[in-house]
Amino acid sequence: MIRSLAGVLLTAMIMLGAAPGWAAPPAYTYPEQFTRSGTLDGMGRDYVVINDQRYLLSRNLRVHTPQRSFSVLGDVKVGDFVGVTVTGEGGGKLGTVEELWVLPNLRPAR
Repeated sequence: MIRSLAGVLLTAMIMLGAAPGWAAPPAYTYPEQFTRSGTLDGMGRDYVVINDQRYLLSRNLRVHTPQRSFSVLGDVKVGDFVGVTVTGEGGGKLGTVEELWVLPNLRPAR
C-alpha cells in the first residue's frame, strides 16, 4: 500500500514538473506600462541602445528578468525585448534608464 501511494505521488510530481505552462510565475509583477519599450540593439558599460535610441544607465540601475526579480545587466543580451523606466530626457538630453525589464516571449511586430 505504501509503495503504491509513493508511486502515485512520484508519478504526479513528475507529470506536474514536466507539464508545459504549469511553471510557477515569477514572484514579482511587471509594471502596467514602461516609459519606453523595444528591442535592445546594443549596450556598453554606461549606456543601452533601444530601437536605435541611446540611453544612459543610472548608477542605481535595477534589472529584472523573467527568471529573477533582481538581476544584473550581464543577464541581458542584445536582441532581447525590454521595457524601461527613463528619467531626465528632453531638451536634447539623453534619458537615463532607472529600471530595465526583460519582457518574456515578446517581440515587436515587423
